[in-house]
Amino acid sequence: MNMPKECTKSEFARLLGVDPANVSRWATSQRLELNPKGRVIVLPSLTRLLATLDPGRGGRAGKRGPGDGGTIDTCRRLLEQAGANAQPAAGVADLEAQLVEVSGQLAHEREWRKANCYHHDEEAKLRCQLLDAMAAQWGELTAAREAGGDAFDRIMYRIECRIYLGLSDEVIATEEALMFDDE
Repeated sequence: MNMPKECTKSEFARLLGVDPANVSRWATSQRLELNPKGRVIVLPSLTRLLATLDPGRGGRAGKRGPGDGGTIDTCRRLLEQAGANAQPAAGVADLEAQLVEVSGQLAHEREWRKANCYHHDEEAKLRCQLLDAMAAQWGELTAAREAGGDAFDRIMYRIECRIYLGLSDEVIATEEALMFDDE
C-alpha cells in the first residue's frame, strides 16, 4: 500500500474507515500529529492513536480485543504495512500483554484480601467511631488547650491509648492516673 506522509482529516478518516467527526475529535484532543497547515501527519498519528485508543471500545458486533477489526487493529495493520515503523505496534502489544497480566494480579489480590483480610473492615469501623467521638468532643479539646496545664495532654493520651494500644476506658483511666497524678 502506498501510504501518504500527510493527508487531510477527511482522507485520514477514509484511510481508517471511521467517521470524519472522530478524526476532528482526535485532532482537538491532540491525539493526532498535525502540521502547521492542519494536515494529518500519518505515521506519527497512527502511532499516537494506537497508544491512546481504548481497546475495550469499537470493533464488530461488540466483540472486543485484538483482531476484531476495530480502529486499533486498523492502525496496527497500517503501521505494519509501513514497514520500518512496525515497532510501535509491537510495543503496544507488549503493553497490552502487561495490562492483562497486571489486571489478573489485581483481581487475585482483591480476592485474597476479601478472603483473608476481613478484620480490616472492623478496624476501619472502629477508627471511624473514634473520629466521630473526637469530633463530638472538639469543644472539650479546644477548652483543654486553652486551659493549659496537662488537660490537653491527658485527652491526647486517652486518644493515643485507644488508637495505638486498643485499651478500654477503665484501663486508660488507671494508666492516666499513674502517668499524670504521681507527681
